Amino acid sequence: MQVIKINAHPQVREKTLYIYKSKMKNNSLHTNYVIGIDGGSTSTKAVISNEASKILSTENGLPINFQIIGEELAAKRVIQLLKKSFSKRKINSYTIKSLVIGSTGAGRTSDQKRFYKAIILQAKKEKIKIENLQVISDAIIALEGAFGNSAGIIIIAGTGSIVFGRDVNGKFHRVGGWGRIIGDEGCGYFIGRLAINLISRSFDGRNSSTLLKNLAAKKFGFTSQTKIINKIYKNHFELSKLAPIVIQASEKGDLESKKIIQLSINELLLMVETLVKMGDFSNFISSRNKKPIPIACFGGLVEASNYFKNKLNRALINSKFKFKIIKGPLSPSIGALQIALKKINKI
Repeated sequence: MQVIKINAHPQVREKTLYIYKSKMKNNSLHTNYVIGIDGGSTSTKAVISNEASKILSTENGLPINFQIIGEELAAKRVIQLLKKSFSKRKINSYTIKSLVIGSTGAGRTSDQKRFYKAIILQAKKEKIKIENLQVISDAIIALEGAFGNSAGIIIIAGTGSIVFGRDVNGKFHRVGGWGRIIGDEGCGYFIGRLAINLISRSFDGRNSSTLLKNLAAKKFGFTSQTKIINKIYKNHFELSKLAPIVIQASEKGDLESKKIIQLSINELLLMVETLVKMGDFSNFISSRNKKPIPIACFGGLVEASNYFKNKLNRALINSKFKFKIIKGPLSPSIGALQIALKKINKI
């Protein structure tokens, strides 16, 4: 068995998590497990440990954004993911001692209760015993993974967007996360919405952004007004898929695409600076003891090195507040697991 020691950033975490990378062996005895799940709009990841905090397995599954697909289907996908993980390892008798699900769209108590009830109902149908279940926002598990119990801020910029943080008094604050129709500025959908408008204007001859138009035509078959309208309105094309080609066009110098990226960066920076003003970050921003506020970034737009991520990093560094970008925080799924373990007082 190989043991890997993972250290979080030394300024924000004292605890070290040990991950035991091994295959679950065939176990006919009844065993208790602890599970953390990071459920997003594009994918879901489950991390399974025993009660001794040893991580035994990870499993990927389908997206579980219940606000889009409905809580019944999302709950089925959660249970399917759990069953798949255990059946692959030939484990047929087990109890889920503690399960924490951090999901996109679960920022409000009423929504958490809806999803909670659907999961419990589905688990009973499948005869899966879950002793402790908690449904929380994906922002909370990302914050836990990045900073544990310490103060810090996270930006999630993927299909949607939110800025979430814990101040020096342990109080949580959030800015954004209104959903893609109302807000979610700076996210993939926000960029895609602006991009499709730009492409349509290009077809009309109202701008000269031919590079983005050509990239969209090659990648998605957006070669005529009819095809674009059919894909968007009839086939429900996911606008966030356009974000990578906007980044690509920006890297190649397309001015209109650069404007979209800059607007997105400005919105995310405004969200971060607003959150700092909301909370007590005096330990970081006081004149006598000014030290950088730790900030970590999650989501498809910022997890790969690209034009968007580089622009966001520069904007944070040049902000009127002093931020320190934490690289390599523990993943949100690990954050969910840590909360699940705390629930049974194991860490």
